[in-house]
Amino acid sequence: MQLALDEEILGPLCTDVETDLRLHIHSARLTGVVDVDPVQTGVKDLSQFLRISPLRLVTKEVDIRSRLIHYLNASFHNHTAVSLHNWKTYGEMRNLAMDKYRIPLAEIELPCQTLEQGLDVLEIMRNIHIFVARYNYNLNTQCFIEKTLNAKDRKHLNTISIRHVANSIRTHGTGITHTTINFVYQYLAQRFQVLSQFLYDDHIKSMLMKEGRAFNDATISHSKLSSRHQEGGLSIFHVASQAVTPTRQKQQYPVVRVHKFSVFAGTFFQGAPFLIRLTFAS
Repeated sequence: MQLALDEEILGPLCTDVETDLRLHIHSARLTGVVDVDPVQTGVKDLSQFLRISPLRLVTKEVDIRSRLIHYLNASFHNHTAVSLHNWKTYGEMRNLAMDKYRIPLAEIELPCQTLEQGLDVLEIMRNIHIFVARYNYNLNTQCFIEKTLNAKDRKHLNTISIRHVANSIRTHGTGITHTTINFVYQYLAQRFQVLSQFLYDDHIKSMLMKEGRAFNDATISHSKLSSRHQEGGLSIFHVASQAVTPTRQKQQYPVVRVHKFSVFAGTFFQGAPFLIRLTFAS
């Protein structure tokens, strides 16, 4: 009798209530995806089952309301655990169950994001060259963010923040800090050595000297222009403004020339002989 009650009444009732809540939420949030037509499908008043007093069997007492509450709590918790990004949807379904069926459900005691530790510091240390190539640093949030080019097949980007570093230190101990610093120092020294070789190349050195001469000529021309304005008998305010402007302009390098030099250096760098050493060093 208990088995027949579960299969014929309690099971279908719990499934129908959950489906009703799910369709109601999806029809409100996803317009045009879920269409519920009361004329064709009809309207089921499932709340009348919740008003039934507990059923007394031979040795047990079956409370339909309590069984439904237990089923919805377990279902919402399990679905949220499987897909944490849907926590808000199941929270809305929980509130709707309270408003529509007057059944109080438990809070979903799960976070809205994963609790995994993320990328380990030891993995970063072993593959420091891959980490440098695939991550950018965000000064505003003080964290490393994965480049979008390396996450084309995913809907999220990995991040490395102070919390991940603290989790790694908590897992492996404070001794990894010295090892990590040594690895990073050796990597930076290696990269600076390659950069030094790149800058001392004859083609790049001649281009840098050319840019230096152009920058000095621009500074001298600004100084001459400032002296002419001062000798022309301008107003005190205008002379002061013209005297300050060239000084500020001395410290500025045109962005156009920077872009032009970077394009030239990048084109030359792709065919540079020491690129092989740079690849193997990484």
